[in-house]
Amino acid sequence: METFERFVWIRVNFLCISAIDTKNQKFSAEVLIEARWRPAKDEDTTYFDPKLMISNMENVRREKFWHRFETSDQNKWAYLCWRLTGDFYENMELENFPRDVQDLSISVSSERHADEIELLVEDKKLPTVDVNNFRANQEWRLFTHVEAEKLPETPNSDVELGSTAGFIVGKCRVSRRSQYFFLNNVLVMFCLLILSLTIFAFDPRFNMSRIGASINLLLVGVAFKLSVSANLPLISYLTYLDVYMLGVILYLCLNIILFAFLSLLKDAYETARTADKIAVSVLLTAITVTHICYGFIFMKRTNIPILEMNAKDVNYSQLLQSLRQRKESHVVKVVAKQIPPPRNWHVTSGYPRSSLDNRLFPRGEENGYLLPLQMNDIRRQGNLLQSL
Repeated sequence: METFERFVWIRVNFLCISAIDTKNQKFSAEVLIEARWRPAKDEDTTYFDPKLMISNMENVRREKFWHRFETSDQNKWAYLCWRLTGDFYENMELENFPRDVQDLSISVSSERHADEIELLVEDKKLPTVDVNNFRANQEWRLFTHVEAEKLPETPNSDVELGSTAGFIVGKCRVSRRSQYFFLNNVLVMFCLLILSLTIFAFDPRFNMSRIGASINLLLVGVAFKLSVSANLPLISYLTYLDVYMLGVILYLCLNIILFAFLSLLKDAYETARTADKIAVSVLLTAITVTHICYGFIFMKRTNIPILEMNAKDVNYSQLLQSLRQRKESHVVKVVAKQIPPPRNWHVTSGYPRSSLDNRLFPRGEENGYLLPLQMNDIRRQGNLLQSL
């Protein structure tokens, strides 16, 4: 039995995200988990099993394992690839609903003891997500970056320290497309607010009709509030949409109370009409100011995480591009060192260099040879050389 600690680098790749269930707080995805470690001398034919597990996986529908060996930088590496499709639990943060940003995370751990294995974040390759294979784009927008981090054991947990190897969490992020909720919930509730002002057109001597119409609007508002709550999990806090809809319901309740007090003026018709005009002016001003302030606060606070994710997309693409350029330049240098051309090699004529050649085609960095990176410059200057 092995008694030494082995370092295993973990990389999480999201191949396909097919569905995101907000009510049940889970998502369906196909992921590829790559584990890399340095094999021992006796592992040429047998493979070390890191015994990986996913802590937030609810069920798996399909999975496949395979191993391979690779040699890079004169070091031999063993790889375990785990491709699976399943459902994964995710704790949804819904304070900014319906313009919320959600993490879709995969938590990888190991069944081995911490004395046997230590999980690390892969540092040679970036975790990836296939944006083109995102199937929930009608409701969500997928960001292009993927983050990976290591979560160590918590000292305050009830689990004995050292019994687990920690977690490697790879996560991508999505933002909800809020147009549906603005058109089907916010707009309807706003229409109820405007309709409540038309009740003042009723004759003040018949306040029972006013109260009845206000109660009907209140019941419609409660029905819409329940329809929104049916699509959300049972949470102990209010979302931005909950605050707005509850504010409308509270306003309609206060409207009913107002009409009950105005019924005291039913015998003084002119005084009642004057009170109606004052009430409409005050309520219309309050509705306008409240919507402007609440809309400004809502857009400002919900834009903060979206702008942050957009900045991370830019940084991720720049980092990915720099890694690709570094890899391509490394390949070019390796090819130039392995297959060097003869000394004084000339691309067009094959003759030794002259002073004109040195001006047209400067010497490369490797022993005075023309490197492959200079081939484009040579082709562009070929016509000039022929004319001379």
